Amino acid sequence: MASTLETEGGGTGNRRPILTVVFRPGCSGCALLERRTLRDQRVIREIDGNWNLTVKMDEMPSDVIWYPTMITLTADHKPLMREEGFLPPYEFIPFLRLARVFGGLRAGEYEQAVETLAATCQEFPQSGWIPECLYYQGVASHLAGRPRDVAKIWRDLRDSYPRSVWAHKASLSWEPEADLR
Repeated sequence: MASTLETEGGGTGNRRPILTVVFRPGCSGCALLERRTLRDQRVIREIDGNWNLTVKMDEMPSDVIWYPTMITLTADHKPLMREEGFLPPYEFIPFLRLARVFGGLRAGEYEQAVETLAATCQEFPQSGWIPECLYYQGVASHLAGRPRDVAKIWRDLRDSYPRSVWAHKASLSWEPEADLR
């Protein structure tokens, strides 16, 4: 992988998670992500102060299947999330927040995770990431010792997104016959 890029906000004392965006020359989705998403003021605000951003140009075959690819890591380079393909700003911000939440959950920051995910659901109600946000909001609530909140959040998830894999994961009892339809 040939790296032609800049790292913003890096530094050895910086403990922010890492966002790496991998582009490929001639990729129309990459050009659209750069032009439409990464230049969007809301996305810039979300990245600033929360992420160390690295952009790479992938000119040789690598482990990337589709472009652009966004890879998120903890400050100590442990994987958080990876997503392939163009994301508009409305989907990119929830992706970044979920990745940050995963790092926070590992660090025991359960209340912050609940707040971040609740805010994301409120700000981006039409995002395709919302079922996953609700699922992990329930997880964070459970880890914070709030079982009643988990029950409510996961009930809302199952009612609002009954066919999503996240609703199935949040089911408290499975009905095998229904699962085979």
